[in-house]
Amino acid sequence: MTQAMNSEPSPTLKEIFEMKKAEGKKEGKVEGRKEITISMLKEGLPIELISKMTKFSITEIWEMKKEV
Repeated sequence: MTQAMNSEPSPTLKEIFEMKKAEGKKEGKVEGRKEITISMLKEGLPIELISKMTKFSITEIWEMKKEV
């Protein structure tokens, strides 16, 4: 009954797989940028430059710096 009230059809298994695959790629890219950011922090590069290069906010970079 709930599905009848919903005007959008349920996604197919293939569509769900494609959505999850896209999410995984996006998460992988973010993790890669985090690794690069941490390397830049270890090298002592200025946080403003790291922010410009990685597109992370200065606040996000400060949080990562706490973990280094």
